[in-house]
Amino acid sequence: MDATELNDTILTKIIKDFRHVRPEEKEQFSFLIALKPSECRQGGKQMYLNGNISSEQPQISGNSDDFKPKLNYIALHPDGAEDCSEFKIIFNMRDGKRLPLWFADQVKKARILINGGCVLLYTENTPCTRKCFSGKNFIDIVGPLKDLPFLDWKAPKINKYFVYGEVDNCDKNKKARIIQRFQCLDEGGIDPNGTFLFRRCKENLPCDQCNRQNDYCVNN
Repeated sequence: MDATELNDTILTKIIKDFRHVRPEEKEQFSFLIALKPSECRQGGKQMYLNGNISSEQPQISGNSDDFKPKLNYIALHPDGAEDCSEFKIIFNMRDGKRLPLWFADQVKKARILINGGCVLLYTENTPCTRKCFSGKNFIDIVGPLKDLPFLDWKAPKINKYFVYGEVDNCDKNKKARIIQRFQCLDEGGIDPNGTFLFRRCKENLPCDQCNRQNDYCVNN
């Protein structure tokens, strides 16, 4: 196992932790988290850092301002039918920067990835083909996920993961489109060290390893 590869058992625990704290009326959520090498491999009792306080359980909010330095994660609910949670994670602004760039600055200041580690982007449902997987400029998340800071997070020092729970109910008949957008994120044939690794964590768990050969688990 690579030094910064995310142990699937630890991934399962992380997803359980976030699902445990989500409000019943807000099932959809997304989070971005950075972990140290030891946390990627073995986990830890207090893996969730926010406001310079480490906790055993994370929190999920509708407002990114609720996540303050020092931090290692941001977890958001959607804004009703307007902005989905993964859209907010990728496109919201903070201190004049898109949220992932601001997040990367905070992670650097907190020295989370100074010796390597892993970065995980999770969304409870696949990005909707109406917006986040639409292929349209400025609203599709694929372009930003192939840009900074994600572009700088490369194996073997830093492994990055795209993880989801279920295929969005609105897109059950648009699975080919979802697979195509995952293919755009999958640069294994071009830059094996720079590509996302893919996992699916259904409600019954554990998490499955997904790739081009099994259609990123979309048809599972």
